[in-house]
Amino acid sequence: MKADLSQESEEILNITALTHEGIGIASRQDGKKVFVLGALPDETATVRVMKRHRRYEEAVVIELKQISPQRIEPHCQHFGLCGGCQLQHISHPDQIKFKQETLKSLLIQISQLEFSEAQWMSPLLSDNTGYRRKARIGVKWDGKKNTMYVGFRERASNKLAKLSICPILFPAVGQRLEAIKTLIMSLSIKDAIPQIEMAVGEHERPEVAQVALVFRHLKPLSTEDIDLLKVFGQENQLDIYLQPGKPGSVYQIYPILTVPEDTENLLTYSLNIDNKKLAFDFHPLDFTQIHAGINQKMINQALSWLALEETDKVIDLFCGLGNFTLGLALKAGKVIGVEGEAKLIVKAKHNAAKNQLADKTEFHVANLFDIKTLESPQPWIDKVDVLLIDPPRSGAKEVCERIERWAPNKILYVSCSPASFARDAGILLNNKNYELTHIGIMDMFPHTHHIETMALFTHKGNKRGKNGQSKGRPA
Repeated sequence: MKADLSQESEEILNITALTHEGIGIASRQDGKKVFVLGALPDETATVRVMKRHRRYEEAVVIELKQISPQRIEPHCQHFGLCGGCQLQHISHPDQIKFKQETLKSLLIQISQLEFSEAQWMSPLLSDNTGYRRKARIGVKWDGKKNTMYVGFRERASNKLAKLSICPILFPAVGQRLEAIKTLIMSLSIKDAIPQIEMAVGEHERPEVAQVALVFRHLKPLSTEDIDLLKVFGQENQLDIYLQPGKPGSVYQIYPILTVPEDTENLLTYSLNIDNKKLAFDFHPLDFTQIHAGINQKMINQALSWLALEETDKVIDLFCGLGNFTLGLALKAGKVIGVEGEAKLIVKAKHNAAKNQLADKTEFHVANLFDIKTLESPQPWIDKVDVLLIDPPRSGAKEVCERIERWAPNKILYVSCSPASFARDAGILLNNKNYELTHIGIMDMFPHTHHIETMALFTHKGNKRGKNGQSKGRPA
């Protein structure tokens, strides 16, 4: 539907709540809801209706008549245009409160959970600017406007926003968007670069960053183009990679020249656990947690909640390249990692060997959404003490529905989607005889509506010793 920008579409509304995506909600007298971009609860605003639907309408704020005490001045000049952040107009403490209340309401609504305040753990917090170490940055050349766009999409649009800086991206990139634009405009194929992948690792010292940019290009680069990219990398202390085709085609051109899938392409990040440093090698296109500070705290919290013993057997589902697996292996007797992407399992095995943990770990490739796989004999489906689940946004419904196959005493569930987590929690709580003992949010994506959750479920049939440690396994 085309936007209606006529004067008649403007009206004054009272905002009463926020959607889970951080959009203001107003209700007319006839009961029809209006979703207002940029509005907060307890505000009165002149809004302009942009789209009309049978049951609801979409609008934007034109003028605020009454301002919420939660509202602050966004720290990014592009907030409101760029869709990368949704909550910069809310104070950071109020963002955390909003996310906790969103998660709580979904759990009550979807899983019928009755909360005890003792279940809620303090949120994990860290830096809320310059934190993003992984990102896919859009690129588009508009010849008609003679303009280069580099950044994220506009809010509620497929168009790229015209950005000059990005305060949430790692500063080596977020503060250089204009320089990157200038670089791409100087290339002979400026109209054939659709995206740049950014990945940040560490040099030998964790405080020194190694920043990689992977330029996807749809046409061949000239020798002059490659020289310009190398010079840019040298001047800005950036590692430069090219991607001429599928992900497997990536290779590095600065500071060294590699071939696709060469081990020299790998970056590294580290975790410190009980004075032991674990080093993880990863390819710039591999999935890694975007916030290094929260990742470290997340691993520490997982180990603290689980209180593993040397005799414990642990399964780590959706293990990726071993982010949780290796920390668990420092504490438990045996940890088995399972992941659907074969290339990540290769990295997980590599990382286990690199950290002298190969003898305590085992890895398997499997589709954890495939019912036949989950119901057939597998070397990684066996009775265990602890099951760790860290699924993608779609959740782990198929695993939770068959949790008896592992019969764990404890389940640690790490989620990036409150809706799928609430659904899966309902399965464990209402159908599988588990109880929720700990839950808390992790501020992995400050200033966005994304909610990262960690929850610990314990089987009600457990027999416990004096220290609350599990002494039995559910049948």
